[in-house]
Amino acid sequence: LNVSVSLDKPLSWDAEKQEWRWHKTWRLPEVCVRVNDKEGRQNLEVRFSIVCVASNSNELEDVGLIVPERDQKYAVSHIVDSECRFSRLRLMGTSNTHGGKRFHFLVSIVERDSLGNQYVLASLISSAFSVYSRKDADKKRKKSESAGSASEVSIHSPFSPELFTRVFVKKISDHHGRTVEEPIDNSWAGLMRYFQAPNIRFKSRHPALLAVRFSNVVVILRDGEHYPESGEFTLRSFLCACGFPPQCRTPNCLSCYVRKNGPIGSYDGTFLAAWHISIRQDYTRPPEATRWISEHLSCVRSNTLGFIQDPSMLPPRFIPTDDIGDLQELYIKLYSLEFAAKAKPDRSTDRNDSLRMEDPRNGYGGMINDQNRGQGSDLVDNVLRAEKHELRPFVPGADIGTADSATKSQFAEFFVGLSSDIRQLRNDFSEASSVLVSECTEENIQVLEATYCNLAEALAMHCRIADTILFPELVKRKPGVAEAYSVDHYKQSGRLTQLHDLISTLDEAKATELFLQVYRFTALDTEHVEKEEEHLLPYFLVNFADHELIDLMKKVETAQANAKLIQ
Repeated sequence: LNVSVSLDKPLSWDAEKQEWRWHKTWRLPEVCVRVNDKEGRQNLEVRFSIVCVASNSNELEDVGLIVPERDQKYAVSHIVDSECRFSRLRLMGTSNTHGGKRFHFLVSIVERDSLGNQYVLASLISSAFSVYSRKDADKKRKKSESAGSASEVSIHSPFSPELFTRVFVKKISDHHGRTVEEPIDNSWAGLMRYFQAPNIRFKSRHPALLAVRFSNVVVILRDGEHYPESGEFTLRSFLCACGFPPQCRTPNCLSCYVRKNGPIGSYDGTFLAAWHISIRQDYTRPPEATRWISEHLSCVRSNTLGFIQDPSMLPPRFIPTDDIGDLQELYIKLYSLEFAAKAKPDRSTDRNDSLRMEDPRNGYGGMINDQNRGQGSDLVDNVLRAEKHELRPFVPGADIGTADSATKSQFAEFFVGLSSDIRQLRNDFSEASSVLVSECTEENIQVLEATYCNLAEALAMHCRIADTILFPELVKRKPGVAEAYSVDHYKQSGRLTQLHDLISTLDEAKATELFLQVYRFTALDTEHVEKEEEHLLPYFLVNFADHELIDLMKKVETAQANAKLIQ
């Protein structure tokens, strides 16, 4: 009995926590179960459930599922043409409601005999993932706000500069079940939709972002006694009050002093933060909307940054800071210096580790199937009476159920390795563009041009191998799977041409625009490569025999060698 399981899209990966995550209200990805039964049994069914470790560590506990039109502990489907699918499923609880435990997908193959008795023939259990809800996140944020510690300012996590210009919409369903999009613009209604939008995951509430994107609603007020003039020093102090950058390098920064020693008294005897976020007066805005916005903007408050609904309640010395464009450019400059040169977590290594079936208790990995790993290895045995050698791991977002030969593992590493040079070249390109934001010299421009050429050549080789060798062979076996990736390669070529045109006419005024375009390009290319590895690699492992995979690797290596000879 050979069983493999895949999801039509991966769960969300939290690089900071190094774990898979999913929101309670989101519909689960479609689960596809393929069963190859050599005995040809016709009375098999598949059970899909969500489980967590019970209070007794030798048992699993059903978390429960919301199946269309009913709630139950698991979903059942019969096998048709060696395959069955589970869709439109939702979760009933969160990790918090189960004592902080992480969940697992559990797939069981069950046989019924003539007397109605049921027997579990095999089971697969996924690596762990956390389930959260926005309500839980809001509670944690309120607790952090009420703590009143000097570390409060850290709640304003840095955000990507592309959020300044990204187009946001609020997606909701009408009473007919159709999806309706509401624009998120620079208005009080747009600000409310931004906070309400369930489709915007991990939305940033950074004061600088809110002040720039919703400048018609949000206003920054500064203490005119300490900051009589607006300028870079003043704006740097505001960003420091928001906690960015983490290590402030501005000399004689008042925000740093206040964070360590508390507010400074004024001539009128008041002790107020030098910076405040407030709501602009708008007589067309309903009072209910003002109250609602005020409640949700209060999250920006810290010991260095205040919030007040009515700006007229502040002393007259507080004046508005309206040079929002300069604030945006300064944030982009500081962000490029602080983060662009730092390498992002490489998730490809994690995927390779999952092929080697590592213990999820040691981080990201596959299912526990080693007899020497303690009580966790007996979980499924005690509950479902399935033997260890029948359990094959699968990781959310990747179908590796049949990748059990040395050749398939070798091909998986080979496939991921095709992009290893591109990853490093992307980082070099991003770093070179970030340096230009602060030092746009002829020497740095030449470095940027060199890194661009190296990256363009590597991407061209990658696309040529994929579009002429790998994808055509995969399309013969699974039509409609790889075509979209070839379209992505075509669009990628157009974006590279745009970058080349910008680099060829580069000057100091265009350095910030270039950095943003490079950031978008590298983010899109990173996502594209990760999708190739998560989505296409499993199809190669399932649909090609070992000798066919060896032939593909030889063709790719020959093409790479010929390209080096031409160069």
